[in-house]
Amino acid sequence: DTEGITELLKDSRNLPDNLSDLRAQVAANHAGIGLLHQLVEEYSLETVQRYMAYIQDNAEQAVRSLLKDFRKRHGSDIVIARDAMDDGSPICLKITLSEEEGTAVFDFTGTGAQVLANHNA
Repeated sequence: DTEGITELLKDSRNLPDNLSDLRAQVAANHAGIGLLHQLVEEYSLETVQRYMAYIQDNAEQAVRSLLKDFRKRHGSDIVIARDAMDDGSPICLKITLSEEEGTAVFDFTGTGAQVLANHNA
């Protein structure tokens, strides 16, 4: 319902652009649904699901490989970054890497509280 969405977004910086973006996202989702239906019709649900699983597995392996390589190049299991929002709220991030497993733990301890304002409009 356009009125409800407009009410939710009324405080955004550029309401017409936000509404246009949402309409484009909905249209893209509808197009994707149609294309998935075509794939299932042509190749079967089982085949499409199997290929989706292959893609997810490949993506996981690619990220694990990237994390392992980053760990090797960085030379440390821990990476720390600090920044601040426009209002001065701190953003603190500590990433603990496992070269062996290709995993990372993201710890935001010390980051400021969530703010209600719109910082990324």
